[in-house]
Amino acid sequence: MADANRQLEFAETLQLHAGQEPDPTTKARAVPIYASTSFVFNDSAVSPRLIVDF
Repeated sequence: MADANRQLEFAETLQLHAGQEPDPTTKARAVPIYASTSFVFNDSAVSPRLIVDF
């Protein structure tokens, strides 16, 4: 019973990391979360190209 309870404690962590392969350089497993919703562009021609890449 203790093992079943322990598995439930980490269910969110397992869901978050499922299918993620570690980065070979940094060994990070999770995709980074970018907290910024605003960006500064030097030129208005740059922003459409970058937004498409997101």
